[in-house]
Amino acid sequence: MNIILAGSNNREFMNRFEDWMYAKWKIIPDYIDCEEYLGRNFSFVIFENDAHNYMILFDADDGSGIASDNFKLKTSVFEQLKKENNVEDYIVFKMQYSSKSPHNDCYPLKDKTYPLGYFPYFPDIIENFKHLNRYNFLTTKKDIDFLWMGTVNHMAKPPVWPKGVDLKHWQMGQRLKGFKILKDIAERRTDLNVIFTSDRIPYVDYLKLLMRTKICIELPGIGNFTTRFFENLMMEKCIMGKELYLELPYTLKPHHHYIAIDSYDILETKMDILLRNDVLIDDIQRNVKKLQPNLTYDYAYNHIMNTLKKKGWLK
Repeated sequence: MNIILAGSNNREFMNRFEDWMYAKWKIIPDYIDCEEYLGRNFSFVIFENDAHNYMILFDADDGSGIASDNFKLKTSVFEQLKKENNVEDYIVFKMQYSSKSPHNDCYPLKDKTYPLGYFPYFPDIIENFKHLNRYNFLTTKKDIDFLWMGTVNHMAKPPVWPKGVDLKHWQMGQRLKGFKILKDIAERRTDLNVIFTSDRIPYVDYLKLLMRTKICIELPGIGNFTTRFFENLMMEKCIMGKELYLELPYTLKPHHHYIAIDSYDILETKMDILLRNDVLIDDIQRNVKKLQPNLTYDYAYNHIMNTLKKKGWLK
């Protein structure tokens, strides 16, 4: 595998994975940030193998392809790159990936696209924190019943929305609804220790809060997957949120790896039920612990390489 040309992503959590991958390949990308060149949230690698040139596109956009604004690739530059480098074929690895309608209806490259997986911003810090606190995890008192920390754009409006597609699929709308309901619960239920805040704190302080937390509440972001969800997974926490509909290169089962709810209207009821079920919380945490190897850069990299081999692009 001979790298001909490469460019890095503008998304920090994707860029960190690419830095790790390019260090593995011992190369320096030709384009440090592809946003202005190739399009927002896209990056690429062109490589040669056995006298054949291929292209990998990486898409770190928050949209899965449900709306037209989810696809930000500059197609003219894309076509020029293929032509100038004699690219015979290409493949897309996408972070917010779906193989199903309506979630990929507006994604022009869906027939060439595969799931990449999803990363938190600082997986190395999480792993180091877990190692340094491996004994504290066992002894720290879980005095926080529920935890949610984040921000919400209350002025958000749906993008240009496809005709006939239910607005329930607009993830920011779900975040706004979940935020309103959770805020009410946190303010009203003084019998629960709920940390619900938009305050920004140092990253390690957030990890320390997670050590004390029984259950993390998940609200979607602009996309269905969030870096916060995968941070909490890496910290081996029990998470409760709406069922995830996007796909990963590994299996993430509702009610096995996290607690899924159908609607935020029943969030309070589900919170009460789960808080009384220590056995279920422990089961979820054990299952998430077994999932840890799938959450790594190594797993994503091996998935990419194996996919290329299956296509016959690598030996």
